Amino acid sequence: MMPRKRVLSEYSKMSTNMLEAFPHLTLSSHFRYARAAVIVLAAVSTSCILSLVALTATGTASSAEGALKALLVISFIALAVVDFRAVAAIAIFELVLAGTGGQWTYVTGGVSGRNFLDAVVMTRALTIIASEWRRTRRLELGRYGLHALALAVIIPVVWMSLGLYNGNVRGDVFADGNGFAFFAFILVVVALLIRRQGNWFRNLFLAACAANGVLTLVLVTLTATKLVSLDTTMYNALLVRLGMGGVVGYQDYGVFTRFRLFTGSGLFLQVGLALIVWRMVTRPRQIWPWVLYAILSIDLLATYTRGLWVSGAVAVIMVIALGSPTLKRAALVVVATAVMWGSIAAGGALNGFSLRDYVFSRSASIVSLGPPPSKPGHSSSSSSSSSTLKPSSTDPFGEASNGMRVEEAKILFRLIRKRPILGYGFGAVAKQWGPSYAFELSYIALLFKAGIIGLLIYLSFPLRLLWDSLRIRIRKRPPPEGISLRAASIPFAIVLSIMIAGATNPYLFAAFGIISILAAVAWLDDTQPTEIPVET
Repeated sequence: MMPRKRVLSEYSKMSTNMLEAFPHLTLSSHFRYARAAVIVLAAVSTSCILSLVALTATGTASSAEGALKALLVISFIALAVVDFRAVAAIAIFELVLAGTGGQWTYVTGGVSGRNFLDAVVMTRALTIIASEWRRTRRLELGRYGLHALALAVIIPVVWMSLGLYNGNVRGDVFADGNGFAFFAFILVVVALLIRRQGNWFRNLFLAACAANGVLTLVLVTLTATKLVSLDTTMYNALLVRLGMGGVVGYQDYGVFTRFRLFTGSGLFLQVGLALIVWRMVTRPRQIWPWVLYAILSIDLLATYTRGLWVSGAVAVIMVIALGSPTLKRAALVVVATAVMWGSIAAGGALNGFSLRDYVFSRSASIVSLGPPPSKPGHSSSSSSSSSTLKPSSTDPFGEASNGMRVEEAKILFRLIRKRPILGYGFGAVAKQWGPSYAFELSYIALLFKAGIIGLLIYLSFPLRLLWDSLRIRIRKRPPPEGISLRAASIPFAIVLSIMIAGATNPYLFAAFGIISILAAVAWLDDTQPTEIPVET
């Protein structure tokens, strides 16, 4: 009879040999349980978000709202622990689909649902980067990480402090400057890159923009066919309750009206166009990119927003010009675009809609000025007389908007001359213009608040991305692994179109505008992935 110790020793050896010979017996079981947990937590988190969005959009008061918030907090944090990609995907989709502020709920203490999701994802990304730092003894922040983090810290700290020092309203100071802190979201991009998830992230961003295009088309269809009222039901749901920003309703020109459905998520229509045109010029035999191209184009048309029309056209042209492998591919997209718009014009004419009047009347007012507008927050004694002046185009709203921006620029430049270096700090108000710290002209507004130094610090990041993408395209710098030379047209088109759209609209200084600039890093960062165990 064997001694007890020897029996245990032999059993241990046999167990070890079994595990070495059949590792799938334990690893596969562990993997199945982990994936099941991820699926359950992701489903719970997503369901909570959609439920809270529905309650807010419909204005429904429910006793279940508190339980949904608590469940969201618990499930999303747990999901962040077990699957970083899943929480990153949810956060990206929320940024793209939920408009300017992510105000579909407030978790606690005035923290919006978007801020909660982004904070959890960035914290998890930071732990991943810190873990790799300890393991490799090297802090990996990628090619652009340190630059973006510097902007996330320097701009808010310096110019919030200056705003407080100058006596600007405390609440305005923090509301005006906190958006720049979103540059810290670069941590999420870096964490994915060092885990070999760059291609996954690029596909994720395309999927989010595609979902935004499909959802927008559904909203356009429901309102254009009068199934849902545009200027009451949709306006209240999207702008009043969800706070998505933009303009929703009919612009009344007296003898006719213009349909307009434009929210903060409209900014991602032009980004989606850049991404999908790349697919069209590189894989023209695939059907779905052409369908999605038509969807995004119709959505962009329905925004009735000149800045987005121009920047969207620039995005498409840049990808065609810089990304097409052959002249034949470029010509194919151009011809297909002409056929598409011809079909839309013909179909509209059969239903009493003139594409020519809708587009060209609006576009004609880009450089046209109407009567001087009254300033926001002030009444004009001459408003009644000025309203009788005949506009120089068929778009008096566009002319008035141009005039308003010109007047805004004049007032801001007069103030900028007095403090050109550091500006007046965040939360600054131009009293001659109105009581709000928000302005339409993004670059001039930042020059007013942060001076020449602040403006140059901010522009240093997107201009660096443009320069690097152009250098890759003209073979002055090798592309990152898995990225072709022509693919550099994608970040170039995205960043350039965002900067053009932001020139006359306040997109550039909030999370929903900054995220597209940060996403462009995934096509440019040459960070070498670390060798780590396979993990989601």
